[in-house]
Amino acid sequence: HSMLRIKQQYDKIQTLSHLQENTINILERTLNELRGNLASSLSHELNTPLNGILGTIGLLEDDIEDMDIAEIREILSMADQSARRLEKLTKKFLIYLELELSASRQQKLEVARTKFSASAIEAALKSQAESFNRKDDLILALEEADIALSERYLSMIIYELVDNALKFSLPETTIKVSSQVLGEMLNLSVHDSGRGMTEDQINKIGAFMQFERTTYEQQGLGMALKNVKKIVEMAGGEFSITSIYQKETTVNLTLPIVRN
Repeated sequence: HSMLRIKQQYDKIQTLSHLQENTINILERTLNELRGNLASSLSHELNTPLNGILGTIGLLEDDIEDMDIAEIREILSMADQSARRLEKLTKKFLIYLELELSASRQQKLEVARTKFSASAIEAALKSQAESFNRKDDLILALEEADIALSERYLSMIIYELVDNALKFSLPETTIKVSSQVLGEMLNLSVHDSGRGMTEDQINKIGAFMQFERTTYEQQGLGMALKNVKKIVEMAGGEFSITSIYQKETTVNLTLPIVRN
């Protein structure tokens, strides 16, 4: 019996050892993939707007005396676009680091109360869609509530989800944004009839990962969905994506409501 127990203990240790080894291998592969994605995309995403800014400054330094006001304004507009792109990237990356640091320290999000205002959200989303010349593609069905989340995070969630829908679907296809109070949670849904995602792509949502970048020219580090998912989960909500590849995508999330 003692030999049998020893054999059983040995087998158990071996099983745990293999499990630990497999877990470490998975983590190493994931980390290496993350590093690879970061190395390949971050330098490009930083250098492109920086080169745009430096290039326009160089043009002005060399030729400003021979330029008229219209030319100068056009060049300054190009520099402004590059600077804004760099600003957006920096903000996303800082939010990503902020969330990862909070999660590693097991810190909860700051206690906050923000009104999910239909009129304010409608105005913001129509302005956002207008920048893509797609204001008429938006369909909104919004129920209001007070959300246990800061205004900064709530605005970021809505902006990023609709930004993805606008970027990854064609003009004159609808984008529906809806919200509904169910119990103690607000359900928020963003649906588009665009590129869609495969199940593997959905499972690999993470920072610095963009899918089919060689097929579709696009900007960004792929941080948007990662940040949104992290915020929702840290706020006590749930995040999910359902999609049919090359047809449609729906992002669903829940956020806790604050009652009086």
